[in-house]
Amino acid sequence: MARDETRVDSRQPKAVVDRQIARQAPSLHTAGMPLHMDISPLHRLVVIVARGHITAEEISDNTRRLVEANVPAYAKIIDVSQAKSELTREQVQKVADLLRGAPGDTSRGPVAFVINPDRIGFANVFADVTQGERPIQLFRSLHDARTWLDRTRQATLRGERSGKLA
Repeated sequence: MARDETRVDSRQPKAVVDRQIARQAPSLHTAGMPLHMDISPLHRLVVIVARGHITAEEISDNTRRLVEANVPAYAKIIDVSQAKSELTREQVQKVADLLRGAPGDTSRGPVAFVINPDRIGFANVFADVTQGERPIQLFRSLHDARTWLDRTRQATLRGERSGKLA
């Protein structure tokens, strides 16, 4: 199997597959690549995985790539459970400002952070500075994050359908 391939048994329940992918995720990252981002237009989903020490420059570069990809309405899973950074609240605020886009743009998708509950870090501060702007939650597991995103997206779809019928 090539280094960047992930082998999972898709016949398994989703929770098992999520755990298999999470266990294999470190093999998807090469030295010097603490942040990895995948964008799935088909699923309207962005997955970002961070490992190790993340610098302000790396977060800034990733934020720029996210803005350039023009995916504000996509749901996002951001796994920072094995990452550390020393960003100040002001630096996190700047990241949030970049991601907000144009004034009045309300088409931002939900964000599910997978965190290490023993640390307060980027995800906690980001959730605080963007409170009320979009659905955002912190989770201890990838499975819980995916479950919440699925429920949130379904509720949004139901709301859009009922609004169109009224």
